[in-house]
Amino acid sequence: VMAWVDARAASGKFKAKTAKTYRSYLIRCLDHIYALTGTETDQSVPVTVLNLSLFEGIHKRDRLSKSSAIISYAAPLALVNAWEWGYSRPEQFPKVPEPPRDRSDLLTKTPNYRPTVAPTMAHVDAMLRHLPKKTTELSRISILIERFTGLRGGTVIALTGADFDRDAATLHIRGEIDKNEYDRVVPVSRHLLAEIDDWLELCGSGFLFPLRRHTKASKTGHRQKTPTVTIRKAWEAATDAGETPVGVWNPATRKNARPLHAVRAAFDAFLIGQGAKPDVVDFLVGR
Repeated sequence: VMAWVDARAASGKFKAKTAKTYRSYLIRCLDHIYALTGTETDQSVPVTVLNLSLFEGIHKRDRLSKSSAIISYAAPLALVNAWEWGYSRPEQFPKVPEPPRDRSDLLTKTPNYRPTVAPTMAHVDAMLRHLPKKTTELSRISILIERFTGLRGGTVIALTGADFDRDAATLHIRGEIDKNEYDRVVPVSRHLLAEIDDWLELCGSGFLFPLRRHTKASKTGHRQKTPTVTIRKAWEAATDAGETPVGVWNPATRKNARPLHAVRAAFDAFLIGQGAKPDVVDFLVGR
């Protein structure tokens, strides 16, 4: 099964980070398979064990271990992809059994969450007005960028000045900083560019959010932590002031509040409300 990951990595379809993730998914599945077949981990398991009952066993073990819905779906999906890839290459893997035509039989059903209400941009602006007094300029700017772009926090803190084209009002999202490794150029609001113009001048072509001097050197050269605590405090203050209902940033349908994600959700909902097509929104925010 690892040959599938290696092949996609060699062809450039998987970058190093993605390949590492899929290997971890497959290792998780292999641990289940070793246990279900009673095989020692230093021994090989015949590929003929791939069948519907094996996947049912994997799902049962995931339920018993209370694995998250995402992992319980994503890991077996990786195994299904590897299975189908191996079957399509009989000269290389002649003993791989034929996979079911309907792969949904092998996968868990994705959970149906109750609908949640996304924040409006007015709610986000209220949150920004209630940022703690000690909020650093870097944190404020990172939140502003997310407010105007809908990008993930991890993508925002990895941006450089060179990624912005202020004349064209565009932003280059480099594949290596995007969760889905999706390299693209998106338009940005000139209001945002006006807000962060001085900071862009100061940073030049370097990182907008460089490491602090006392921070240990890292391979990336930029900060790793998003201002989640700061945003949470701002949401709480906006809620206490009666400007933002708690349900839009800490919905009862979620186990954990996602104060940073609420900013992204507001941008998404705003675009949809303006008539943007879902695939256009996905392109802009990187979904």
